[in-house]
Amino acid sequence: MTDETRWDEANKLWDAFLNKFPAEKIESMTLAEYTAFTAESDAGSFTYWLEHRLMDLGSIRGGSSLKFGVWRTDEKSKLTNTKNDGGYAWHTKYGASSPQEAFETIKQRIKATIEAVQRADLSAIESIGLPDSLKWKVAFMYQDRAQPCVLNVFTPDALRLYLGTFDKKSSVADLQKEVMARRENKALFAFGREVWGVWSEDVMRHFQVKPKINKDFDPISKTWDENKAAFFTHVVSAFNQCGFDWYFIRPKKSTPYTLRVARKKPKKEKDKKIAPKATGVLGFFDFQNCKFLSDGVAFGTEDLDGFNGWFEGAFADEKGKEIDANTVGNWPDAYDEAEEEPDDEGETNAAHEEATHMKTEIPLNQILYGPPGTGKTYHTIDKALEIFGERNSVSDYSSAEEARRANKKLFDERVSNGDIQFVTFHQSFSYEDFVEGLTAQVNEQTQQIRYEVSDGVFKRMCESAAVKIEGGEVDFSHLKDQRVWKMSLGAANEGTEVYDACLKSNRILLGWGGDIDFSQCKNRNDIKSQYQQSEEHLADNSYAITAVNAFLLKVKKDDLIVVSDGNRKFRAIARVTGDYECLSEGVCEYYFQSRAVEWLREYKPSLPRDRLMDVDFSQMTIYEPSAIDRKKLEGLLSKQTSKSERSPKVLIIDEINRGNISKIFGELITLIEPSKRQGADEALSVTLPYSKTSFGVPDNVYIIGTMNSADRSLASLDLALRRRFYFIEMPPDASTLAGIVVDGIEVQQMFEAINQRIEVLLGRDYCIGHAYFLPLKDEPNLTHLAAIFKNKIIPLLQEYFFEDWERIAQVLNSDSKEGFVVKKTYPTDLFGSDPQPENTQNKEVWRVNQEAFGKAENYRAIYDGLTSEPAVQQGGDGSMSGAVPS
Repeated sequence: MTDETRWDEANKLWDAFLNKFPAEKIESMTLAEYTAFTAESDAGSFTYWLEHRLMDLGSIRGGSSLKFGVWRTDEKSKLTNTKNDGGYAWHTKYGASSPQEAFETIKQRIKATIEAVQRADLSAIESIGLPDSLKWKVAFMYQDRAQPCVLNVFTPDALRLYLGTFDKKSSVADLQKEVMARRENKALFAFGREVWGVWSEDVMRHFQVKPKINKDFDPISKTWDENKAAFFTHVVSAFNQCGFDWYFIRPKKSTPYTLRVARKKPKKEKDKKIAPKATGVLGFFDFQNCKFLSDGVAFGTEDLDGFNGWFEGAFADEKGKEIDANTVGNWPDAYDEAEEEPDDEGETNAAHEEATHMKTEIPLNQILYGPPGTGKTYHTIDKALEIFGERNSVSDYSSAEEARRANKKLFDERVSNGDIQFVTFHQSFSYEDFVEGLTAQVNEQTQQIRYEVSDGVFKRMCESAAVKIEGGEVDFSHLKDQRVWKMSLGAANEGTEVYDACLKSNRILLGWGGDIDFSQCKNRNDIKSQYQQSEEHLADNSYAITAVNAFLLKVKKDDLIVVSDGNRKFRAIARVTGDYECLSEGVCEYYFQSRAVEWLREYKPSLPRDRLMDVDFSQMTIYEPSAIDRKKLEGLLSKQTSKSERSPKVLIIDEINRGNISKIFGELITLIEPSKRQGADEALSVTLPYSKTSFGVPDNVYIIGTMNSADRSLASLDLALRRRFYFIEMPPDASTLAGIVVDGIEVQQMFEAINQRIEVLLGRDYCIGHAYFLPLKDEPNLTHLAAIFKNKIIPLLQEYFFEDWERIAQVLNSDSKEGFVVKKTYPTDLFGSDPQPENTQNKEVWRVNQEAFGKAENYRAIYDGLTSEPAVQQGGDGSMSGAVPS
């Protein structure tokens, strides 16, 4: 079927529904017409049309009939907060006495939904007390088809995924508005398929990340046409939303292409050795044939109606009676390891197999966004510590301030160790700063300039995260006072031959001096004389003498040697254990000068120098750097590590939307995707433009960004970035200001009034944050409040409203001559001419009234007269909603 034919059929179906249930006849619709009592007439009911006949216009199948509020049944309902009279069951929140009473309530709310959508008031729909799946499907069907405002996708997570925001506080109305704003000129149904396609792909990804599942699933799922992919997405989403979990099962003598759906019963906290059990198995999914199997009955793409009928019955059946409709199930990638394979006899009893424990998934890429002053940067500390599992709870301390200090201390330690790095994006920040570029270097010996590849902050962090560390725990107590030397093992053009030989023989080697034996030398002059005896006549300040002098006489036993790798990396740390000796046979022809060492650490690949000091290494072969950070050195040596230990690394990017994302990330924008990280099945690497080396992003590198939603550069944020990050909203929190009173001024009420007006005039992204007023907790006086308004709030409002002082006055309710902003008048003969200069007649001039900041009544006037709170938005009853592409 072509797309044109599909859209034509969908529109004919839409017409048929509106002919049968026109908006003006909803008031007279009967309960039997809403949800017919007899099976014969059920196919013509309003709810049957919405759920079954109109599936190609956006599906709300799955879950239970609870989403309709009242439904036909001849069985006793097992759902809570419901009643049953033998013919109908209904939710008591719509009316406790009878199904007719409940239906009348529901009908009036359906009418309100239709009226709201016909005036394109999605916010009004949000506040109507009906389940989301019902009211948004009704809204879609009765909207103005010439100017649609609702998309035929009714799964909120699908809308969030398409937008790249995963804040659960976002209302469906806001999601629909944002998604439809991106529709442009696309046909409505085509755009719906596009949005749902992103969700379908994401659902499948849950079954592709585990090697054992992916081995069979991936090659088969790639052969599915759009109908099979839609059916699979519909089935697994329905079970997941209703609280069931998915497991992989591969019977030895049966089809190997099977997924099991069951309810997971958590293990007992007191016995952590006992893994969780699966119970209440509802069936198996044969993904080779794209069929769901239960009790010997198969439901596939050709029998979706049969599957949905069975599903609704199974939801209230004995097997599913413990399911909470508000509980979301687990995907296969929520478990650490695949299950053991059962034998043939164990297939039907698979519910009792042990499952591995769940792990909490923290997104690799996340962005905290919100208006200024909501604590985005402040909360990056908590987010970073959560990744390391080190965040202290307020309950562990006597106050929130004490817990914060403890967390900040842990954060600072991680920063010092190089586990966390912080960077701010701005308009001049570039790929060379973030990944790599060329920098000029001066050779200290020849004074010649040469250009070297300089690693950016992200590349350094990735290389540090990928490092495998050789070495055990070191007692640092007797080493902390020893001298630390930097040494190069081999010239830059010699590769790693000298370094590898040193590792193998437990020694360090110096090339200066060739095969001259300096063992009898006691000072620098002796070394110079020894050179002369070998017919090498050197100046007194020759570095050849300096290098041998340091290696022979200055380096002592127990001193530490840091082996550099270029000027910006180091690859090993050793402790000197032996005296100087001249080898009888050189390494690489001319390396004869030797000291025995114990290798404490070896890093593969090399670590960036900022893990040890803040400046580059000198090009001198051996010297004692003064910039070594002893605390960092202790951290590198005191940790017990192994080849497999790879701790997380966190990069915090403040103001991420202020940089040119395409310019800064370059080709790495693809590599930060979880599925493209090193170690993933679809891992990718690129050849970097300057170093010409292969580079990939490790799976233990976490990126936390912050984004000011009021920043005007947000609108141009790279779509590629939106799709690769989880977006977590940080809205203003008025509750943090509760109890703050300044000269009779209720700060929380004042704050809420300002933001309500801003939200109406500009939108929620332009509200002001609570952090501006938090200092009043410690200093609740009018002088402090006046300083906040003069230095923070007024300038922010000026920026928001582009110097539109009339709007600023409206926000502050400042319409009197004594308010914060007032009109300024000038003499009528100011210009001394008649007529007045062009554009000056009737021109209003405003100014900030400095005297107003010292008067408490001006602050109280901001919220005085507000007699009612904004309407609270009400959601649905938690029943599942979904959409299957047409």
